[in-house]
Amino acid sequence: MDEKASEREAQEPQRSEAEDKDIIQSLFEIEEAICAFGDYRRAHRKECFNLVRRIKLLGPLLEEVRENEAPLSEKSVACFGNLKKAFICAKKLLKTCHNGSKIYL
Repeated sequence: MDEKASEREAQEPQRSEAEDKDIIQSLFEIEEAICAFGDYRRAHRKECFNLVRRIKLLGPLLEEVRENEAPLSEKSVACFGNLKKAFICAKKLLKTCHNGSKIYL
């Protein structure tokens, strides 16, 4: 069983720690951009602030991962990649709500 695990590790492409830290850093940057929007239109204000609050709650987790010396596993990199996609979608949604039409609302 240990031989199979070592064979899989040998077949996986090697990532550097810098690449692991880059994805965490990009999540921090997206989080900061999301928090910078500030005010939202009245109709969506509660939902937008709730989404921003939930994203801010992930900050301590990202900080712990950034300070961790151990390299990230392949699964964790994939999960953080999915989280980055979700952050980008949330950023687009919040930007739309921030810049939305005052006439419509």
